[in-house]
Amino acid sequence: MRVVKIFNISKPYCADEENRVEMCCFDFKQKLESLCNFNRYHVVQDHINSAVANVEATIRYEHLEAHGPKVEKVDRDHPLAPRYFTNLNGSDPLSDADIEGDAGRFIVAHNGWVMNADPLANFAAPTSSNVYLRRELH
Repeated sequence: MRVVKIFNISKPYCADEENRVEMCCFDFKQKLESLCNFNRYHVVQDHINSAVANVEATIRYEHLEAHGPKVEKVDRDHPLAPRYFTNLNGSDPLSDADIEGDAGRFIVAHNGWVMNADPLANFAAPTSSNVYLRRELH
């Protein structure tokens, strides 16, 4: 096995065989963790890239494109990009305390349409979708 050849090696600084095996296992574990983190980094980076691209596309549609509403004004009542969440208590902007505390029950997600998705699927379910994270809701 290639893994054994790479990680089951001599460790002159180890006091005994048990310590050497322990250190070899530790090195192997670190390598596995680094690979796992590397893969997760790319997944997260893909979500970030998608979110940025979708925010840019929404801004272009809302403010610039001929077939969009061509909103000219950008202010508190006309944001650059539409919000995904509203606090029904009226507290604005939303703070971590609002979201995590008792007031969080008054924060609601806006409904919308996800392009090329199953209209019967629950895109807001926490285990099955990244629609809000990736800003894919229209």
